[in-house]
Amino acid sequence: MNDPKRSTLPAPVVAARIARWLLLPLSWLALQAQAVQIELTPPAGSVAFGDDVVVLPNGNIVVRDSQASIPAAGAGAVHLFAPDGTLISTLRGASANDSVGNFGVRVLANGHFVIESRYFDNGAIENAGAVTWCHASTGCNGTISAANSLIGTSAFQQLGQVIALANGHYLVASSGFDNGALVNVGAVIWCNGNSGRTGTLTAANALVGSSANDSVGSGAVLLLANGDAVIASPFWDNGAAINTGAVTRISGSGGLVGNVSAANSRVATTADSRIGSGGLVALANGHYLIVSHSFDNGADADVGAVTWCSGLSACIGAVTPANSLIGALPGDAVGSAGATALANGNYVVASGRVDIGGVTDAGAVTLVNGSAAFSGVVGAANSLHGSTAMDRVGEDRVSALANGNYVARSTLWDNGAIVNAGASTFGNGSSGIIGPVSVANSLVGSTANDNVGYAYTLANGNYVVYSQFWDNGAAADVGSVAWCSGTSGCTGAISAANALVGTSGSPIGSRVLALANGNYVVGSPQWDNAASADVGAVTWASGTSGRVGTVSAANSMIGASAGDHLGSYLRELADGSFVATSPDFDLGATLDVGAVLRLPGHSASVGMLSGANTLRGSQAGDQFGASNVDALPDGRLVVQSEYFDNGAISEAGATALIPVGGLTGPVPAANQVIGLIPDQGSAQYYGYDAVRGQIVVGHGPDNRVTLLRLQPDERPLFANGFE
Repeated sequence: MNDPKRSTLPAPVVAARIARWLLLPLSWLALQAQAVQIELTPPAGSVAFGDDVVVLPNGNIVVRDSQASIPAAGAGAVHLFAPDGTLISTLRGASANDSVGNFGVRVLANGHFVIESRYFDNGAIENAGAVTWCHASTGCNGTISAANSLIGTSAFQQLGQVIALANGHYLVASSGFDNGALVNVGAVIWCNGNSGRTGTLTAANALVGSSANDSVGSGAVLLLANGDAVIASPFWDNGAAINTGAVTRISGSGGLVGNVSAANSRVATTADSRIGSGGLVALANGHYLIVSHSFDNGADADVGAVTWCSGLSACIGAVTPANSLIGALPGDAVGSAGATALANGNYVVASGRVDIGGVTDAGAVTLVNGSAAFSGVVGAANSLHGSTAMDRVGEDRVSALANGNYVARSTLWDNGAIVNAGASTFGNGSSGIIGPVSVANSLVGSTANDNVGYAYTLANGNYVVYSQFWDNGAAADVGSVAWCSGTSGCTGAISAANALVGTSGSPIGSRVLALANGNYVVGSPQWDNAASADVGAVTWASGTSGRVGTVSAANSMIGASAGDHLGSYLRELADGSFVATSPDFDLGATLDVGAVLRLPGHSASVGMLSGANTLRGSQAGDQFGASNVDALPDGRLVVQSEYFDNGAISEAGATALIPVGGLTGPVPAANQVIGLIPDQGSAQYYGYDAVRGQIVVGHGPDNRVTLLRLQPDERPLFANGFE
């Protein structure tokens, strides 16, 4: 009895627990070797108890029932439970169809939580909406009202978009807020994350628009590390100029009150510029970008703009050619494929619609120094670009490498007369690359519609280029996956000499998993093993040298039967190993039981899927692992199977918790929370309590929430929260 947790218990408690254990039947003790399940008691009025569950950092459990029937049908409820299943609090709607919590529960950085109820009726005001702050330990009791919640004041305002800030406070955005007779002006209000905010949102306590349909707060949101937030309102009107857009920085410690204007926001002056509609991008050095591909430069429509803003001070005033990277011609839409932040603080702007030298939609990719504001015009002199109409270089965005370099993706690039051959072009993150895309500076396709270009970045700074539609000679759309150095890239045409490739009837590479150790895995669920079609294959490759040649049984794990589709899903585990699913795995004559195969992440595995080396379902049609496979931080695995049959109950669904060491064979029933209603297998949701090692599974159609804890476990039994 040297366990300090046990030694601190009072002697009578220890004695009672020992006695209780001695009285347990042996069959129950045997079950403890696998798992423990506890069903929470649905509170009064429960209808869809468990239609969502959230585990808080302290282990308490938030359970939603948006259809709860007290005090009226569909009023809804959100309950807080202790980790052992004890009910702590219940918040309910005030009238029929309030559907409390219907838009979710947001956990704040300080561990407290906020409930969004956008269908809440404020008396006779239909769907006004409400946001309710709750304490992580004590929850919130009662009925939603202005006394305990922030509530809307106009019909169909649907107050409720919660934005959790890094400092623990939060904002509530309501783009449907009406300011008197001005409808949909929109508003954003700051709320204290330690006490919440109650009452109503008004023009006196929030940032608001000035014109009807300004819809302030309707656009992208960027959270800054210091707790501030940057919010885009692309439909804001600058006086008579409609939809010019505005981007506003809001203090995370007190918010911002008043009207959006050029005095507190970055704005445009030309109608339909829609500033910020292309997104907001955080740079590695703490600064940020505003992407506005619809920006108009005077009479030149949609030239586009990307505007740098300091992360240390306000970013206000008009977007102009003097403070932004813009296009030269109408329709250039600079930033149409976004801006990508690099690890060194610089950024790359992808503009697939830019015209270069009279070539329509040649496309361009431009490297920009991220340390200060930049102005200029995208063109051949400062960008990687296409040479043929509709090349749209960069249209498929840019991949940032871990070492600060980048890869431009251009799947529509034409290799001379070869249409849509595609290209992947390496760029140095400090000096960039300027000039036309070519075979000399890019990895390219050599057949029409190869669409080469998509890149996966590896943890060691290298990358792989995968091309599902690459043709291997006369074998169409067999696919390829090529490894490239993250310091020099790779050039030339893809072939079996520089890539892993498929063969006729055996396409590869529809799945690629980059592992934390820098290696990678290629999943090919449609790969054929001779006459056995679509058995699937999983191929490991070194992140420092890659793998070339064809996928085969000699270099991969493969499925056992036609249609197994091994490699349909890949997921890395906490210990560096990974799992591959085969949702249509056949166990002999039992079809589609489904299987999950665990493999090491540091070396290649070769062999065939079987009932002996996999974790699998047990009945025809279970399709184990077809829905979701999640790796938990401590090495456990959650597998959800919406097609699982509970005896005669078709597609009831199941959620399984798998131990750190894994399992093989059929999943024990004790390790699964199994549904009870036909055709509702997709409606299971779970949360994870890492401290106690338990998952909480909610299944609204069953009106049911279950705690599932594995035994034996790394943690002491008496600390499992079930006492």
